[in-house]
Amino acid sequence: MKKVIFDPDFFIISEQELYDDDKRDKFIIHLEDGLKAVANYDFISVYWNDEFDNFLFSGPYLLDNKNQYWFNYVIPKLCVLHGRYLPPKNITSIEPKENLGGCINSPPLNYGYSEEIYDFFLTLLHTLIDRQEDVFLCLGLANANSKKEMLSTCSCHDYTLKTTLIHTHNDWLFHINIEDVYWPLSHSEKEMVKFELALHLFAKKELNNYGKEGFLYSYEFKKRFFKAVLKESTQRRELLFGISKRLLLNQKEASSDTGLKDEPVRGKPGTRRFRITIENRVQYSYGSDGSICFLDYFSKGEHDDGL
Repeated sequence: MKKVIFDPDFFIISEQELYDDDKRDKFIIHLEDGLKAVANYDFISVYWNDEFDNFLFSGPYLLDNKNQYWFNYVIPKLCVLHGRYLPPKNITSIEPKENLGGCINSPPLNYGYSEEIYDFFLTLLHTLIDRQEDVFLCLGLANANSKKEMLSTCSCHDYTLKTTLIHTHNDWLFHINIEDVYWPLSHSEKEMVKFELALHLFAKKELNNYGKEGFLYSYEFKKRFFKAVLKESTQRRELLFGISKRLLLNQKEASSDTGLKDEPVRGKPGTRRFRITIENRVQYSYGSDGSICFLDYFSKGEHDDGL
């Protein structure tokens, strides 16, 4: 389980930026995408406590009480996001240890909030130094250009806390073994959805979606295809790569791709196949609406019709 803490700047926007439409929208998108990622990844647990709630939802800590826009718009949004994307299953309570002061961070974080909040955050880091527990840190936009790692030290401990920095929600992709974490375990609808998520994550992480918005096709899995996928244990990465690639390429591109070698299956009208490896293949067909139906998967040693 990966433990994560939040840069206070992740949740806080200045009054000046609040009234800048572009900056306010970027803040909300960054906030929502970051919380969604934490909620979607079952291997993440957030360190949280009542003090954070007080900082987030008590006006005096954030902006002038007279700023009605903050209370009418941003606070309700925060409440919704907090409840939806930080449910109890994602949260581990942590209380800063008493009699611990702050610490020194390298590189230092920018902060546009009160020193009281920053001091509390430093005390939290100091508590983690005391526990010798390295964590991930989700950064706010003000710190999104920081390096990949932050080191935190203090004068009373020999331990150096190593904090892996998460600049945007996409950074989590590089800390996930997709083919293990999201491989389906059964034929259930939930596991099929998990496999679909694996395909989307893999396409984004390994193929950068080929510069496209996403997959070109809607798709479905036949039962025999999914049963074969469940049995795969050694070529999972290759299978995710091949399927994701096929969904990102049009028919002409897939047919000319030297890796996929997409082609019709002899003796089976309407059925096509593409390579996963030299020996492994996937068979599929097109639906009347142009969608792709994955029919079967042949692993090493299995007979692929039409060869």
